[in-house]
Amino acid sequence: MIFSSVQIANAVQYLPLWDKSGYKIGEYGTVTVQDYKQNTNMQIKNSIYVTVKSNSFEHGLTLHLLETEINSGVFSGQIGFSLDISAEDSIFVNENDFVHAVYRGYSNSAKIEPRIIFVSPITISADKNSYTFGEKIIISGKVADATPGSKIVLSVIDPAGKIIQTQSITLSYEQRFYAELTADSSPWEISGNYLVKVSSKSSEAETAFSFSTTHHPEEITKSIKIFGSQQNLVYSITSGTVSLVMPNEDLSSLRFSLNTNSGGHFTVELPRTLIDAKTIYGEEESFEVFSDDRKTVYVEKIGSNERTLTIPFSYKTKSIEIVGTQLEMIQTSSIKSSTSSVPSWIQNNAEWWSKGLIGEEDFLSGIQFLINQGIIQISTTHDAQQSSLPFVPNWVKDTARWWAEGKVTDQDFLNGIKFLVENQIIKV
Repeated sequence: MIFSSVQIANAVQYLPLWDKSGYKIGEYGTVTVQDYKQNTNMQIKNSIYVTVKSNSFEHGLTLHLLETEINSGVFSGQIGFSLDISAEDSIFVNENDFVHAVYRGYSNSAKIEPRIIFVSPITISADKNSYTFGEKIIISGKVADATPGSKIVLSVIDPAGKIIQTQSITLSYEQRFYAELTADSSPWEISGNYLVKVSSKSSEAETAFSFSTTHHPEEITKSIKIFGSQQNLVYSITSGTVSLVMPNEDLSSLRFSLNTNSGGHFTVELPRTLIDAKTIYGEEESFEVFSDDRKTVYVEKIGSNERTLTIPFSYKTKSIEIVGTQLEMIQTSSIKSSTSSVPSWIQNNAEWWSKGLIGEEDFLSGIQFLINQGIIQISTTHDAQQSSLPFVPNWVKDTARWWAEGKVTDQDFLNGIKFLVENQIIKV
């Protein structure tokens, strides 16, 4: 909903405005605030933050509002209302909750409306309100206006609105039905609220439940070797895995490549001998942490020999980067360039490839030429991977782009080439 000039003109400064007085679960609400004092830079759209709370989630969360137009002093942002406490860009609510937007001591509320219940001859229910990956889901009910022995259709709809499962069920002599679903195969790929719909010839009914794709909700501690080094990092993660740790000595950073199946959190123990963040006076300083290249918050436990960071992430997060002020790597990479730098035409190819101007095959052919000519020399190490990958990982393409833009070193780029060779994407 777009606020009219009359609404904004009559708005109380600092008072958050909801675009509606009531919302249904699953909907999104828009919060708008008028604050001319935050129009600090008249050349760009400025930002402010409000707190959004609900009766079911009193701790609340922070919502980012962006200026609607340059130099307007009016800020707006959206938030969803979900039964899933880990839902992305949403706040956890239940029916009849009030949601409160708070800014500078000013507060405004809207209500979460109860679902309208239509009287239906079909009753349907699940045996639980929430499930995790691998659990059995039991759906049962009764169709009062159907003939015993007749057929009904049961459909399961995921949070994206896609029908992932359909089955035909024969009613018992008491007009009842029963179905067992097991959430352990590929269609069950998204965490969130799932809908189960039952249809007969003359009527239909539905029920909902919450589902999490997490196989093991507990944190499991693991270790992973930093790429190009023998150094290991101890970490734990929920709802995902860590596939690679890429160091960047120029930025004093470690970039973790993630595969996530829902929202969760990532905890890593960082030895001070490896990476640290200090001022020029040697005083403790905060790390900068980025989730998919956007700055994010984290919780830190500081020890004398290590610093442990716990970083929340959302569903489909691909990378987390931790940036300090110093990074001390013990290099064991067996790849080197026989010249002081990689030829400039390869940089051009890397830039064109990253922008989609040439194909992957053309770019890899150029790299193959360098290897065949001895410009890049690679010696296979005992710990090289023996498996092969059918594609070039995104982080390699990102590194090629950063290298072409002068943001990372030749060695960073060559480390990516070493990875392609060791995983048989480039065969030598």
